Amino acid sequence: MGWPARRARRIAAVLAISLLVSGVSAEPILNFAPSSVTFDSVVVGGSATSSIQLNNLGDAPAVVTKVAPISADLQLTVSPSSFILGVGQSQVLNFTFSPTHAGPISDAFKLQSDAAVFGSTAPVVNIPVTGVATGSRITFSKSRLSFESLNIGKAVSDTVVIGNIGNETLDVLSFRSTSPDFVVGSTFFELAPGDTQSVIVTFTPSSTAAVTDTLIVLSDSPDANFSYVDLEAIETPGKIGTSRISLVQTSGTGSPAMGDLVRVALFMIPNADTIRGVEAFIGFDNTLLNPLGNVDGPFIKTGLTKNIDLQINTVEQAGTSDAAAHISTVFGLDKRTPDTLAVLVFELLQDIQAETSIRVLTEDPIRNSNFLNPTNASYAIPGSTKVELGNTVPLLTPFEIQTFDEDTDLVLEILDQTTDRETQSIDLVWEFQDPSGLLTVAIESTETTKSLRVTPPQDGFGVFDLLAIVSDVGGARDSGTVVLIVQPKNDPPNAPVYRAPADESVDVERPIELFWSGDDPEGDAIKFEVRIGTTPGGLQPAATGLIAPSYSADALDASTMYFWQVVTIDSLGARTEGSVLRFTTAEAAAPGDFDRNLTIDINDFLLFSQTYNKKAGETGFDFRGDFDANNRVDFADFLAFVALFGTDV
Repeated sequence: MGWPARRARRIAAVLAISLLVSGVSAEPILNFAPSSVTFDSVVVGGSATSSIQLNNLGDAPAVVTKVAPISADLQLTVSPSSFILGVGQSQVLNFTFSPTHAGPISDAFKLQSDAAVFGSTAPVVNIPVTGVATGSRITFSKSRLSFESLNIGKAVSDTVVIGNIGNETLDVLSFRSTSPDFVVGSTFFELAPGDTQSVIVTFTPSSTAAVTDTLIVLSDSPDANFSYVDLEAIETPGKIGTSRISLVQTSGTGSPAMGDLVRVALFMIPNADTIRGVEAFIGFDNTLLNPLGNVDGPFIKTGLTKNIDLQINTVEQAGTSDAAAHISTVFGLDKRTPDTLAVLVFELLQDIQAETSIRVLTEDPIRNSNFLNPTNASYAIPGSTKVELGNTVPLLTPFEIQTFDEDTDLVLEILDQTTDRETQSIDLVWEFQDPSGLLTVAIESTETTKSLRVTPPQDGFGVFDLLAIVSDVGGARDSGTVVLIVQPKNDPPNAPVYRAPADESVDVERPIELFWSGDDPEGDAIKFEVRIGTTPGGLQPAATGLIAPSYSADALDASTMYFWQVVTIDSLGARTEGSVLRFTTAEAAAPGDFDRNLTIDINDFLLFSQTYNKKAGETGFDFRGDFDANNRVDFADFLAFVALFGTDV
């Protein structure tokens, strides 16, 4: 958003936004109070309302087209959200916070108008909003647990960590699943705010079939009384030998994007067995991955299969995304040493939103990958042979509202502002977008730190917002809003400009008339202080609180060098000292030399008789005419004047 005009700042003590209508002299000025919205503690599931009053202090109508939270958070609403505010009119805006989960909020409401701000066509006023929703909030380290057992009856385990990121105690009440093959090692427990607890789930296969189930977690978390964790146990092979197949990704990234190629190779490892043939089913999700064909089908022959025949096809299961690339071959000679079996190249059809895998299937008996030995006995290949692909989205922690002073930089550490399962924080890529176009934004990095530097425009203040975007190496991204409150800072007045007397002037007649000029860059009201002294370090205030830029110094000695200085003070107390100048007063005139021409003559007599026939204290009274020291210039003084200066008169 733009910053308020300085004039608007003087109109009201609170934040004022001047909306200038292009090409029209009339000007709407929006003023609102209070300058922010605060919700203290609101229970999750409840609501609270806070209001501000918006006033049009200008001389033209203001059209507000939209008021909405920057983040589009559905927990925050406002009424009304659009209106026209006539000249001198006011409008109460009611903001409502209806939290759906526990924790703090840090946001701002955008107030958009069709008027212009300093030439902008889309002026936006930001009204900061903060609040705290009270309650517990459950989290899970994983959304899916995977199990691979090599034998029926052999138990395997996986662990999920449950946390409470709320601000009240979380009660985890129970765990339930459908299949008896899954057992949870916990019953119920409490978690204080910020605490976590590991929950172990054990799978004991009762058959070779794959098992999928859901772990249902019951808690008092107000945003999720029922939470769900997927349980996935792949098929359990029947008869297992010592031979293995290693499925390895040989090119492409672990977090590919749409259109990327992923190359995987199958390596056969006999492990002291003698291998005569291999049949393998390589499972994949055909909505994400497309095996690229060649003359030999989806597989590229190499190593052990380079010069031999293969039986190759692709098997898809109707109505599902499950597919398998099938390879079957019998070697001409028994094999006892490791070697490459074949290569598969997949094209990614769309970005992976969660995770997926390419793996050797051991489903018995439909898709049973196995080795064939010289006695024609087959041994299943364990299903742990797989390549994981995918990328989880980085998680951006909401930014707190940042407050700093006008004409200073904000430096904000961002390294700990986000987490990502696959990417180190230092390797995440940040971008900050400024809708106003007024801020200077830079990201500063070292080997171990990363920070955001924001420089507001010169003399700019008000509420700004930035869109923060963080991306990981796989291209997954999260975004959030940074609300910036730039506090107005009073700029000191400009240095005074001296007019008279000129610096180092000599023979300056008394009283000394001092003149200067002064102003303030923000238009603040100013006053002046005059300091005079006989040394530069000994200046003392001769007058304070002067409104006019002038001062008559009438109590100075003759033939004396004086130093003087003017201090300009604005209405908020900011002071600017001018430079120190000097002058030298003229010699003192003799008694009776009223015109100071060093001669007592008829002109002095006329001045004496016409100007100084006054009582002490009256304007223009000069004690030099009171020769008899009776506090009155009268005829007796005239006689004394004649007696003293005789024939000169």
